[in-house]
Amino acid sequence: MENLMLRPITMDDFPSILKWRKDVEFCVANGWGVKAVQALLPYAKEQLAIRCLCAETNATNTRAQKMLTKLSFQQISQNGTDMYRGEQPHLLQYEHVFKALSPWRAFLWFKLFFH
Repeated sequence: MENLMLRPITMDDFPSILKWRKDVEFCVANGWGVKAVQALLPYAKEQLAIRCLCAETNATNTRAQKMLTKLSFQQISQNGTDMYRGEQPHLLQYEHVFKALSPWRAFLWFKLFFH
C-alpha cells in the first residue's frame, strides 16, 4: 500500500469535497475509501488511544455500508433520518471497537459523506 498522509480538513477544502462527491467517476473509484480508513485505524488506536470509532451513513448508501463491514465495523443501531435527494432515509450507526490499551474510552465520530 502506498503511504497515505492524513491532515485536518479546512474550510478551503470544502469546494473540492463538494465537487468530488458529485463526481460519479470519483465516487465509484475502487478502494480509496477503504485505504483511507485503514490508514486512520492504527493512528486512532496508537496515537490517539481511541478505543471505539463510530460511523454513520444513510440506509440507501450501500457502498458505505459494504465498506464499513469490510473494515470490521458492526452496525449497532438505526436512529434518525437525513434529507438526501428529496428523500429521508434512515441513518445507520456503526462502531469499530479496538482492544483497549488505555483505561479511558474515547469516541471519534465521523459521518460518511459518500452518498
